Amino acid sequence: MRPFEVAPEPCPLSAAELRHLVSALYGAVRRDDLLAPMFMPRVLNWPAHLKRLEAFWCSVMLGSGTYKGNPFGAHLPLRDTLEPMHFARWLSLFHATAEQEFGADRSAAISQKADRIADSLKAGLRFRASARPPPAATVDPPLG
Repeated sequence: MRPFEVAPEPCPLSAAELRHLVSALYGAVRRDDLLAPMFMPRVLNWPAHLKRLEAFWCSVMLGSGTYKGNPFGAHLPLRDTLEPMHFARWLSLFHATAEQEFGADRSAAISQKADRIADSLKAGLRFRASARPPPAATVDPPLG
């Protein structure tokens, strides 16, 4: 490439590639010492769960509209269990798997989406948790 020449955009990911990514990623999640204990007791039907995740990522990356769920609602029951370390580990596995499958250039867009989705989910779960009223014993008496 000559100076000042713009590099071509990487080829977009296909639905088949996204399905492969989901399969590889959640294979790694199920083997992970930190994440497996979070997922294994809660996901009772892995084939159905993977299909839902494939639909999610195809909707996010391809605009397919095939995902009809609520990712925030699905994670809400875990708000008292999920910690920043869980998000960090999931993102680390996501980035490593995407780069391994597609290379750095082709994985950049989906990795950035994953980062933004994780940040949004963390913020929403933190907000929900902090929005609960404090226990009565810790409420200050009214001034006056």
